[in-house]
Amino acid sequence: MATVTTCDGTGVEIPPDTPTTGIFGHQYCDAARPIAETYLEEVETLHKRLAIQFQAELEELRARYRGQLKQLPDEP
Repeated sequence: MATVTTCDGTGVEIPPDTPTTGIFGHQYCDAARPIAETYLEEVETLHKRLAIQFQAELEELRARYRGQLKQLPDEP
């Protein structure tokens, strides 16, 4: 039985050895791959920004509770 590989972004037929993109191994045609890669870059930028904000707010929260508890529940 023959199989056909299709672009996960557009549905057009692509070669089976098309490079994968992202952690789930999606395959995109040449026209869609840059769009998918740009999306992943923007997701990474968002993740980093929110991680920095989370870390800063977590530090503030821990500082506030360290005066009340000898050891915080999420500390080893």
